[in-house]
Amino acid sequence: MSAVSCEFDGVAEVKGPMDRQALAGIPAKRGLVLLESSGGLPVALLSAADIRSLVGGRLGQKPEGQSKRSADLSAVTAKIRWKLADSPFETDLEYLELAGRLWPGQVARHVAWKPAWFVHVDPRGELPRFAAERSAFDRPGRYIGPFIGRASADRFVQSVNDAFSLCRRASCLSGAASGRCAYGQMGKCLLVCDGGISIGDYGREVARAADFAAGNRQNLTVELKAAMKAHSGNRRFEQAAQVKARLECLGRLDQPEWQHARDYSDFRFISIQKAGRPSRRTAFICAGYSVRRAGPLDWPAQKMQLEQLLAEARAVNLPAGPPDEIGLLKLALVCRYLFMGAKSRGIFVRVGLETAADEFIAAVEQQTAKSDGDSVIM
Repeated sequence: MSAVSCEFDGVAEVKGPMDRQALAGIPAKRGLVLLESSGGLPVALLSAADIRSLVGGRLGQKPEGQSKRSADLSAVTAKIRWKLADSPFETDLEYLELAGRLWPGQVARHVAWKPAWFVHVDPRGELPRFAAERSAFDRPGRYIGPFIGRASADRFVQSVNDAFSLCRRASCLSGAASGRCAYGQMGKCLLVCDGGISIGDYGREVARAADFAAGNRQNLTVELKAAMKAHSGNRRFEQAAQVKARLECLGRLDQPEWQHARDYSDFRFISIQKAGRPSRRTAFICAGYSVRRAGPLDWPAQKMQLEQLLAEARAVNLPAGPPDEIGLLKLALVCRYLFMGAKSRGIFVRVGLETAADEFIAAVEQQTAKSDGDSVIM
């Protein structure tokens, strides 16, 4: 406990159920509460929109006959510590970091979210195929995502397979299939199972599909549109119709539920969260499984501040190697907020090495208007 006690903003002794006078010294603000036993061991780490209200519910005196909505922990709690946080995202991040120090190796048992869903593909592997998984990022190949859940990731895989006529069965790729599969009989796969394409050429087609699925859409789209135009100009209308149908199939990958599906190497976001004062915001840089604070922002923000924030984010490299338990859960936390409603998540803007300042500022302006109706004054 001594390793984390200095990270809290306040502390109070607990001697039985707390009365109003004792609770008055506890801030009625958002943050974390650590309940500590007489032996200095953690009893519980709790997040709260109102610290005083939470402590009152868990440790306060209850009028006789009033039902208790939560367990009374006053008998096993000797001390409480609290740490203030401004936004729900900051509260969850602080919770995760503190839980990692309190319960190393067991953090997943103490958080409400699980590792995020990605789609893995290794075009050079023995079985080059797309598959949804809760990723550990410890295998060769590419990871594309995130997705809101397993079902969404599976639908994405199915759409990629349909758009590129890829094999759906591992047995077809391993050579264990006996003859042409059902998809091959319908003309909906590249016929690895029947010798229609070599496994090497098939892997190259999978790599092309992975590029498209990860967001690199322009080259193939331009190529197909040109082919459709050429077919039509030469009165090959059946071929033009086939190309048009494929373009429509590829277009399904642009559905809103897959708006964040990109290569993991491009997982770099700037988050701007509300701070304690209306005139301030807190910025975070999220790069892969690294999440760090980038300092306070004046609000409304000045153009120079946002340009500096963007430059700082572009200079951050994704951490090397697979993430540890905390890293996986930090990445999952960011993914969790990406799929929240605008008013709950704060601002999250994906940035890349080529993101222009005006583009970033426009995205911040747009999301600010959606989340709370305010305007960013430059």
